Amino acid sequence: MRLGYFLNLLSGGLILVSFQPTYPQVPPLREQESLNGTWDFTTENGNKTTIRVPEYWDAAPGFTKKVNREFERDGQTIIREVEVPSTSIGVYEREIKIPKTWIGKVIKMEFEGVNHIAEVFVNDRYLETHIGGWIPFQVDITNLVQKEVDQSGKDDGICYIYNPHTTAGLTINEGADPAVQEDIVAVLKKVIPHDHPYKHMEGNSPAHIMASLMGSSVTVFVEKGRLVLGTWQKIFFCEFDGPRSRKVICKVV
Repeated sequence: MRLGYFLNLLSGGLILVSFQPTYPQVPPLREQESLNGTWDFTTENGNKTTIRVPEYWDAAPGFTKKVNREFERDGQTIIREVEVPSTSIGVYEREIKIPKTWIGKVIKMEFEGVNHIAEVFVNDRYLETHIGGWIPFQVDITNLVQKEVDQSGKDDGICYIYNPHTTAGLTINEGADPAVQEDIVAVLKKVIPHDHPYKHMEGNSPAHIMASLMGSSVTVFVEKGRLVLGTWQKIFFCEFDGPRSRKVICKVV
């Protein structure tokens, strides 16, 4: 499987990628693979090199260039040589092998953080765009759930989707307009402020409350082998305390 993502970054940005839990008190989940390490890196000009992940973007050899800039000091113009990014778009790519035990299961990719825009691709197939800012975000998992239904071999039944985490949730809502997802996140952050004097010592009480509001499971009918969803409905996994390694349990009966 070929993983890749395009990053459109404002100058001086930071990109980190991790498939491991950030917090040491969170026990690692089974069947977890870290993609930290060496990735192929290509600039928008086609220059190729490698980069370590996680690492600062400009750690990639050849990513920066030296230019002369003018500075004003005490009424005088000073010309100084500085290093600036040589491109505003970078492509990270690497090959991975999916364990045979993962076939038929939900597989989730987790990113440590993106402070501008990232487009994620798997086997050259576009998966999704994530706009940074270090805020909670939702991932449409409808197609993954439908694959579980297809593999179950059942034409009619009920599909149960369950999230076994206390700082993430599941919901069914509009998936046609991304603005709906952004509105939901914005209102949750306004209703559940981070500066409230919470007693929970771990510091992620807002995530627990948001997860409680979203709920930990959804149920969808299956007819003729297809999920019975409304025209605009999609199933969303809602991350409120990332980056973490997560899993979703899906069962068709």
